[in-house]
Amino acid sequence: MEYSFIVLVIAFLLFGGWSFLKQRLMEQEEEFILYLVVQNQESCLEGIIRMFFRYLFRQGVFVRLILLVESSEDQTLAIAQRLAGEYFFELQEIMSLEEWLLSTSFQETEHKILLDLRGKDKGLAEARRIRKFIATNKLLQKRG
Repeated sequence: MEYSFIVLVIAFLLFGGWSFLKQRLMEQEEEFILYLVVQNQESCLEGIIRMFFRYLFRQGVFVRLILLVESSEDQTLAIAQRLAGEYFFELQEIMSLEEWLLSTSFQETEHKILLDLRGKDKGLAEARRIRKFIATNKLLQKRG
């Protein structure tokens, strides 16, 4: 009699514990995702990626990076492939950003932003958005 009561209590605790754990996992915050769009940026891509990951490390946060390489005439894609192996980020080759946006129904949120680094000097203009995005991430990770 006593033995079956103990087994019942243990089973209840295990089931209740699993339900609690499952609920906590489902309530977890969305992951932070940064989409960077590049094209013909062989001269600066490596610096951008290395500085980005150094900054993340110093801030002590995790952001999933997805690098979108739009058809490039230079070595941007080859450089991106090498860096993806080194820093473990996702790399997607796209024909055009506009087509990609339509096909994925992309929507920016507090947890997901897209930065277009195509063209001259866009990286500097977008640096503020990256810092703000990472600061938000850091604040939310500390709360969780």
